[in-house]
Amino acid sequence: MRLKVALLVTLGTILILVSSALLLVRVRAADQRAEEMNRAIAVFGDIVALPTLERDVKRGDEITAADLADLRIPSVYVPEGVLRAWPERSDPAQKYYALRDLKAHALLDAEEVWLGKAGDGPLFAAGKGAVPITPKNLEEVAPALKVGDYVDVYWQRAATNGQPEVRQVAAGLRVLGLPGRPAAATAPTAPTAPKNAFDGRFVVEAGQDRIPVLLQAGAQGDLYVTVAGSSSTDGTGTVVVDNTVLRTLPLVTRAGTAPAPIAAAVDRITEAQKGPQLCNLSVVRSSQRSVIQVPCN
Repeated sequence: MRLKVALLVTLGTILILVSSALLLVRVRAADQRAEEMNRAIAVFGDIVALPTLERDVKRGDEITAADLADLRIPSVYVPEGVLRAWPERSDPAQKYYALRDLKAHALLDAEEVWLGKAGDGPLFAAGKGAVPITPKNLEEVAPALKVGDYVDVYWQRAATNGQPEVRQVAAGLRVLGLPGRPAAATAPTAPTAPKNAFDGRFVVEAGQDRIPVLLQAGAQGDLYVTVAGSSSTDGTGTVVVDNTVLRTLPLVTRAGTAPAPIAAAVDRITEAQKGPQLCNLSVVRSSQRSVIQVPCN
C-alpha cells in the first residue's frame, strides 16, 4: 500500500514538473514573440494621431467641432505636407473652413484648411495669395469655368528663332474670380454688393513664389489657360499633351478674323497622317497637252 502511495506521489511530482516545464517554454515563446513584435513596431516608428474628418465637407463650409476626428497610423507612413495638428485659435471667434472639397476619414493637406473669421475676406491656403491674369483665350474658356475650378496656365512668347515657344508656368491654380458675361440691356436697378470680391476679373490663387512668375510672363508674352489635368510631364519636365486631347479641344474663331482651315489646323497640330505626295504629269493627246497630278511613287 505504501508502495502504491509512493508511486502515485512520484508520478504526480513528475507530471507537475513536466507541466511546469511546458508552461515555462510557452511563456518564453510568448515573450520572444512579444519582443519580435516590439522590434517590428519600432521599425515603423511611433503611432501618431493625425487630424481627419467624420464627414465630407464642401469647399467654403465651416468645419465644426463635431466634424473633428483622429486617424492613427505609424509615423513612418505619414506623408509630407499633411496636417499634423489643427491650427491653434488666437481668437475664440475664429473657425475652421475647408478650402477644398474634403473627404471623410482621409488625411488632410496643410493647405486645405483655413483658420479665420467669415468676414476676414477670401479663404486663402497657407502661403498663397490672389493674382489677376488676362488669358488670351479667356472668351473661349470662361463659359466652361466657375469659381472654385482649377486651371493650368501656359505662356507663349516669341523665341530667338522667331518661332513661338509655349511653356507651362503654373498648374492646378484655383479660380477665385471670373469676369461678368455680357447680358441683354435691362432697366437700371439699384447697385448691389458683389457676391465675390474678385467679380469682374479673372483671378487665380497661387503660391507666393508663383505670383511674380505669372505677372512677369503676362508682361512679356501671352497667357493661356486650360482646365487642370489635361496634360502630363515626362522625365525631363517637358509638358506632354496627347494627340487625342488636342483633337477634342474646341476650335473657336474670334470675331473679326478670317476662319482658319479647321481640318488642316487639326492635322498640323496633331501630326495626322498625310496623303501621298503628288507630282505633275504631262499628257499629250491629239496635239492637246494637259497636266494632271499623280502620286510621285
